Amino acid sequence: MSKRYFGLLGSAKSWHISELHQKSRRTLVICQDRKSAEETEADIRFFCGESRILAFPDWDILPFEPLSPQAYISAQRIESLYHFVHTESFLCITSIDAIAQRLLPREIIEKLGFKLSANAPFGVDVLRDRLLETGYTE
Repeated sequence: MSKRYFGLLGSAKSWHISELHQKSRRTLVICQDRKSAEETEADIRFFCGESRILAFPDWDILPFEPLSPQAYISAQRIESLYHFVHTESFLCITSIDAIAQRLLPREIIEKLGFKLSANAPFGVDVLRDRLLETGYTE
């Protein structure tokens, strides 16, 4: 069961969210627009430090524009979806526009998601096979 809170002004809202997150461990904050999501994220980072806070941004283009979204926005969205599925504790801040957009199904993220890290061993053959599984061609 979820709870709703009203009447919190300024940074009090972000402080209260950070306190709630200490109890729930999986917290999704939906803001009215991109600007308020960015402001809320900055405030929550002040109260929570640089712990695992995810930003789930909306696309920076309109749906029918013949352009692709910026790569860093796509990467942020995919990272957030990966953590929704694979992480026990997260605090995610997003906007209504961002969650209204179509998402990958959970099964696809579970099946195809893998993590690459700098200086971590990961065989070239394993990487090639994973990329082929996701639809890349040689």
